[in-house]
Amino acid sequence: MFDLQEDPAEVNNLWQDPASQELKQHLILKTLFAKMGKEELPMPRIWGA
Repeated sequence: MFDLQEDPAEVNNLWQDPASQELKQHLILKTLFAKMGKEELPMPRIWGA
């Protein structure tokens, strides 16, 4: 995770930076929810329904 305005060469990775943890958590949740939305939910066949 890089700050492209302050570090355009992407030298300083902010993933472990304590000041970036709120953004990190937001990005993880956003990715998780996006993946969950794409996941197929198989519908079981219910006999007699």
